[in-house]
Amino acid sequence: MQPLEDNLMQITLNLPDSLSQIETFNQSDWFREIAIALFQQELTGLG
Repeated sequence: MQPLEDNLMQITLNLPDSLSQIETFNQSDWFREIAIALFQQELTGLG
C-alpha cells in the first residue's frame, strides 16, 4: 500500500468575493464549493 502522501492531489479554488460577506461559512458550504470547483475542472461527475 502506498503512503498517503503519494495519493494527495493539489487543487486551486477560486472562491467568489461574495463569500467573504457571509458571516457563517460552515463545513457544508466548503464541501459544496469544493464540489463545484471539481466539477468545473471536470475532476468529478454527476454520477
